[in-house]
Amino acid sequence: MTLETEWIIPLGLGLVFIIAYFVKSYSVDNLLKNGVEVEGVIFDVEWESTESTFSSSNAQASYPVVRFVTNEGTWITKKSNQSGILIKQGQKIKLKYNPENPENFIIQMDLLHFFGCWFRKFWLWCL
Repeated sequence: MTLETEWIIPLGLGLVFIIAYFVKSYSVDNLLKNGVEVEGVIFDVEWESTESTFSSSNAQASYPVVRFVTNEGTWITKKSNQSGILIKQGQKIKLKYNPENPENFIIQMDLLHFFGCWFRKFWLWCL
């Protein structure tokens, strides 16, 4: 590889990550703006092992299983893709779902809850 072409691969990978970030951000923003807000409940919490970045031990990530009723009366019970949320089984939550695809939802969190989750994810990442 020549010096002139060495920067192409890192630049290309960087662009892929930037595009993926904006696509995900758009999806979440769209759901928050256009989603239907309902109350749900944490039906269960599933734990999955994740590899730690800085040690040989595995960390546990929690994924809430959410149950709610759509405005059309359909019951949805599905594991969220939001990990590390500081909630417990039976807790009531607010969420927004896509009316065209109710299994696409996001749990709404207040600012204090958000920073608690972020801190916990960072701590698990460092283990």
